[in-house]
Amino acid sequence: MFFQKEGISHLVTSPYTPQQNPIAERGNRTTFKKTRCLLKDSGLPLLYWAEALNTVVYLENLTPNSAIPFEKPFKSWHHRESHLNHLHPFGCQAIYYNKYINGKFSDRGVKGTFLGYGEGHRSFQILDMEKGHFIISHHVKLDDNIFHHKENSLSQQESLELYFHDNPDSPSNHSSF
Repeated sequence: MFFQKEGISHLVTSPYTPQQNPIAERGNRTTFKKTRCLLKDSGLPLLYWAEALNTVVYLENLTPNSAIPFEKPFKSWHHRESHLNHLHPFGCQAIYYNKYINGKFSDRGVKGTFLGYGEGHRSFQILDMEKGHFIISHHVKLDDNIFHHKENSLSQQESLELYFHDNPDSPSNHSSF
């Protein structure tokens, strides 16, 4: 077994008792808060929570971490520095190249929405807005200032309700109004 071979003790917690693993649970809470922020800021519906979560984890791996003497997890794992010039805001406009469009004079660029980074290679995950399917491509132009889904974002009241519901430190969880 891998754990024994590597000298790792495999300990499990009781079901439905996150308080037995507070360090991991705190990390999960932070990651999920960041995910909600990406969705809210982009205006994308909750349907795309998995793509937002993957993007958050990708970005966390490029951020220095105090658990490994303020080194980036990416560098610690791959033993090389990561480049940050390929980073773009989640949900921004993307135009990807499609060589399969009919007609010699047809537009080759197709409008989409940036939903994250391709795994294992330098590429982007794009939502084709017309067809509703995902594209993974390196041939993409991203506009960091255009967000087509912004008008679909949560109202301020819905946002506050989500904050107070999910945040144990919020005033509504400590007193009644």
